[in-house]
Amino acid sequence: MAIQRLPVEPHHGPRDSQTHAEGIPARQPSESLLAELPFSLIDLAHRFDGPDVKALALTGSYARGTHGIFSDLDLLRYIDTPPAHPPRETHLVDGRLISLCNIPLPIAEECFIRPELIVVSLAGLRTARALIDRGGYFAHLQARARAFVWDAAVQRRADVWSSRQMAHLSEAAHKGLDGVRGGGVGRLLNGRNECAWGAVRVILVQRGVLMESDNSFYEAAIGAVGRQSRWAQQLRIALGIEDERGLGPSLIEQVIGGLRLYAETAKLLGEVIQPADRAVVRQTVELIEGVLG
Repeated sequence: MAIQRLPVEPHHGPRDSQTHAEGIPARQPSESLLAELPFSLIDLAHRFDGPDVKALALTGSYARGTHGIFSDLDLLRYIDTPPAHPPRETHLVDGRLISLCNIPLPIAEECFIRPELIVVSLAGLRTARALIDRGGYFAHLQARARAFVWDAAVQRRADVWSSRQMAHLSEAAHKGLDGVRGGGVGRLLNGRNECAWGAVRVILVQRGVLMESDNSFYEAAIGAVGRQSRWAQQLRIALGIEDERGLGPSLIEQVIGGLRLYAETAKLLGEVIQPADRAVVRQTVELIEGVLG
């Protein structure tokens, strides 16, 4: 069976999930909102400063002014030396949850090159607020993020990455198929989770959707493909989202939705699937269609 690319709305580069198309932040943090914190941003900067810190920035919902009462504070800490810190840290400061992401400078550069990093980092970087900025490093980084253009070279890398991911996700699809045929709850859960989340990530990267918040992944993904598309329908089933009657799919139905989502993603990608990956993806789609009909 040849994988056919389905007709979808034209895609001409990156889509910002929550920022203006030209990259200017849609919202600025309010000083009154920041004043709600039980500590000052200066105190926070001192707490997470160090001799190897090049910059520290507030990002996420507090930087955008969209936080809720249970929101954590997201900090980006740019490290000037080989990583002596874990990639992520979690702290409790005066009862407030702090999520700290440590970024070595070479990784910061990769966020402008690797499409799977571009889509999850640049939009947030555009709206971030510097707390420490030695030598103007962060100001320069943020200016680059706001001026970033998703060009043909980035799209080629996105296509190759998405193709490889589809080949890797074939294992999850096989687990799901085993689960559907009575292979146990573990296989069902693995198949559902990996197929659903993997397909979403493939679409976001291949379509160049710049994610300002991980909470917007669902709307961003179905917006990139089409809210009424078969892909979006299968995603809703795979994620267990209730229908208009308030009825949700069973676990088996969710797994089947995830498997069909894999097949729909392969069809959407079409010739984007690279020659080295086509046999694996094609066989997986044929198995899904053979088992599910």
